[in-house]
This record gives sequence, C-alpha cells and structure tokens, in this order.
Amino acid sequence: MKKHIAVIAVITSLVFLMPAGAMAADVEAKLSTNNGSTAFEVQDSGDAAVVSVDSLGNMAVNGNVGIGTTSPFSRLHSIASGFSDNSLIIDHGLYTAGDNLKWAFTQSAFQGHLGIYKHTDTGGITGGLIMEIRTNGDVYVGGNLVHSSDVRLKKNISTIDSALNKVMLMRGVEFDWRDREGHQIGIVAQELEGVVPELVKTNSDGYKGVTYSNIAAILIEAIKEQQRIIEDQGIKLDNINARLQMYGDNF
Repeated sequence: MKKHIAVIAVITSLVFLMPAGAMAADVEAKLSTNNGSTAFEVQDSGDAAVVSVDSLGNMAVNGNVGIGTTSPFSRLHSIASGFSDNSLIIDHGLYTAGDNLKWAFTQSAFQGHLGIYKHTDTGGITGGLIMEIRTNGDVYVGGNLVHSSDVRLKKNISTIDSALNKVMLMRGVEFDWRDREGHQIGIVAQELEGVVPELVKTNSDGYKGVTYSNIAAILIEAIKEQQRIIEDQGIKLDNINARLQMYGDNF
C-alpha cells in the first residue's frame, strides 16, 4: 500500500507530497520525464496513467469526469445546484464590443430542457434563445431553420411528376402520443412511405420519421397542377357560355 506521493522527477523547486489517506491507497501522483518532455501523472497500482498532463498543458483522463459529483457515470457528468451553474460554456476567444461570442449549453428554467443561449462575460444569459430541446421532444429555434439547397450540391434535378395525385393519396391525421402527453396532428410515416418513400427516414431501432419540410416541394407542384386544371375548366366554361350566348341570339 502506498503511503505517500512519490516524486520521480523534480523541476526547479516543484515538489508534490501527499500524506497517506489523502488519495486512494492504490493511486499515486508522479512527475515523469519522457523523451525530454515532463508530464504530471496520477497512476494506479500498475503504474498506468489515470490522469496525465504534459508540458504543453494537454490533459488526458482514462475514465469518467465528474463536475459537481464524485460518482460520474458517463465520460462527462455534470450536476449543478441551480440554473446558473448548470452550463457548458464554449468560448473561442474572440471578442468585439457588445458581442463576446460565447455560447452556453444549459438547463432551461429548471424544466429539464436543453437550451443553447448567447452568454455574457459576467456569467449571464443574454441575446435570447438560440435553440431549445424540450423534454417532450419539441425543438424551438430563435431564428430560421435553414436546409442546404444550393444547386451546386445537386444533380439529376427534375420536376416532381403527378404531385397532385401524391397529395390526394396522403392522409392527414390527428392523434395522441403513446409515450408523452399532447394531442397532435401529422402524418403516419408508414402510410406516407407507400406514397413518397423519399420523405420517410428509418432510424437504427426501426422507428420511422417524416421530413415534413420537404412536403412543401410536393405541395408547390400540386398547386400548379391544380391551377392548370382550374384554368382549363375556365376555358371550357367560357366556350360553353359563348355557345349558349350564340344559341340564345338565334331564338
């Protein structure tokens, strides 16, 4: 059993010494030199590095990291006592007046929602909502949801055929979720898959989802088809009215 921290190498006057019981009995901290590079390591009883920091400040952890907890059960596990503490801040170091360019990933209003917000230098949330994922699966965004659609990224482009017929085969439904509360309207993925399979995606568990935003492309062409039908019918009605007028003038 190790009774204290062993110092393998000492740089200038830097010395590590820890009494027995301050750390687990099978763990020790060391300063070591490898190929001229000095590193600080916390090692287990088999001299394997549990935590290491090299001379460049890079840290490697062989295990889970806990923030606010001594029993992390994932690679990074954070537990906070309040809203302001429960944040992961990303700061790329750039700064302009009035815009510190930090982003906070935080629990939203103690509701368990995951929110992404603009963050201030003083630790507050500002700038309003960027994005929020709620516990019921709803996603809120503070701006437009933009899909990649540049023509330079596409090939084999063609206009959708029989769009109106596809729309007529779709069924809009209202329903209740089995695993959450809330009455909803939408489309059944399995039904839509038989009409427009390109709009349906299947995850690794076999559950299906619908790319609702892409339905707009079918609706655009369906409206055009419907408009052409209306215009053709208008022309036919005009011809019928003209004939009726002509027959009326003959009597």
